[in-house]
Amino acid sequence: MKMKINFLVLTVALALLVTGVSAFDSHDLDIDVQADGSAVINYDYSLSWGESIAFALFPNKEGLLEGGLTDAFGDDAEVLDLTSEEVSFKIPGFAKVTYGNDTTYKTPSLPYDQVGSYTKKFSGNNAIIGAYIPESDSLVPDKTTITFPDGFTETYNKPYPDEKLPSVTHTV
Repeated sequence: MKMKINFLVLTVALALLVTGVSAFDSHDLDIDVQADGSAVINYDYSLSWGESIAFALFPNKEGLLEGGLTDAFGDDAEVLDLTSEEVSFKIPGFAKVTYGNDTTYKTPSLPYDQVGSYTKKFSGNNAIIGAYIPESDSLVPDKTTITFPDGFTETYNKPYPDEKLPSVTHTV
């Protein structure tokens, strides 16, 4: 599971890299936990006009993101949308689900403090991509909201406790 969570952070970082992020402004990360424990994740951001042009011209951005998602999470992981303002994807098995008299969902902690290192790792020695990586704090969403199947939400804002989104347990 740790590898999958690390890859989730890497996926967000990849979305940032394919958009060109010199004036990148991160907004919201919404995690919608489904009844089966999968999650639909929407990440909203804004780009400068120049970055929007670069985004439009970046080749195979959907394929890069889709390939990374399916490699880490299996064939059921999918990119739902990728625009110059948002990336949306579905991750199977995101939350651990325990069934009994009630159903309990437990989401993993997300290490926002590691986003910068993941983007640098992804860019490797590519000077062109590396030049677009902003300060780590710019990559972290201003607000993260987790919504469970019954509509219950947990919302966290910058600065995050210990620079991580904590694990959340909720019983329906």
